[in-house]
Amino acid sequence: MLEVDILRSYHHSERVGIPETRWQPPATTSSGHDRVKNHALSDLVHPNHVAQVGSQVLVTRFADRCIQNLRSWRKVVPETPGHPHDGQLHDGVFWITCTNGLVVGYRLSPRGEVVGDEALRHDVFATTGRSGWCRGLWIDSDLWVVGLTELRRQPGHTWCDRPYGETETSLLFLSPRDGRLKAHLPLARFGHHPKVFTILGLPGTVRGAE
Repeated sequence: MLEVDILRSYHHSERVGIPETRWQPPATTSSGHDRVKNHALSDLVHPNHVAQVGSQVLVTRFADRCIQNLRSWRKVVPETPGHPHDGQLHDGVFWITCTNGLVVGYRLSPRGEVVGDEALRHDVFATTGRSGWCRGLWIDSDLWVVGLTELRRQPGHTWCDRPYGETETSLLFLSPRDGRLKAHLPLARFGHHPKVFTILGLPGTVRGAE
């Protein structure tokens, strides 16, 4: 089973001495209020997305900007060009978003595994003139859908050199050939500060939005 394999990989990493950040349980005070309730825990890993690519189980790790294979416990992409989200395999390329507006694709090896060889990098902010916390991705051969979420304060993590006051919550429909903006769907009217976390392409729905 998948979870058994991952646990075996983790224990193997301990035996061979692969360094790994360990989460420690919160300290509890005599008053019964612990650091979880006081929001004082450090966010050391922040896994965002899990995807299976061949024999690999890949997780995007936001805080330290990498992509890790949970089966071997090794970082197949040691450093992404921004804080990563998502993870979609399409046409032999593994795609992620970064919160700074980059959509990045990594080629697969002959064995069908992600090895960190970058195939394409596209700057959504520069091409469209729109910006936000870039998160949420759906890709097929002739359409990309990328999500943006409005920022109402300067993020604690490095974002980009754009003013956060000009961000928006929306979906961008892009041409994969040149990144041209084909359609724009504002989402601000859907509740108080709505947020885009992921995008699922159900039969007929994404194509209809184009």
